[in-house]
Amino acid sequence: LAGATSLRDVIAFPKTGAGHDPLTGAPSTITVQQRREAGIDAKPERAARPDSDTEPPTTA
Repeated sequence: LAGATSLRDVIAFPKTGAGHDPLTGAPSTITVQQRREAGIDAKPERAARPDSDTEPPTTA
């Protein structure tokens, strides 16, 4: 493609290997004010703590 050795040389909005956009800092979390402006009322969920009383499922 275009004689380039890497797709990153010809892609319009290149990302790092981890999918991070160094130009905009994306992906990132948004503020409460940005959620209100966008009409999004979902809040990030907290990671559930593993329950020590339960055993992991077994695979057959």
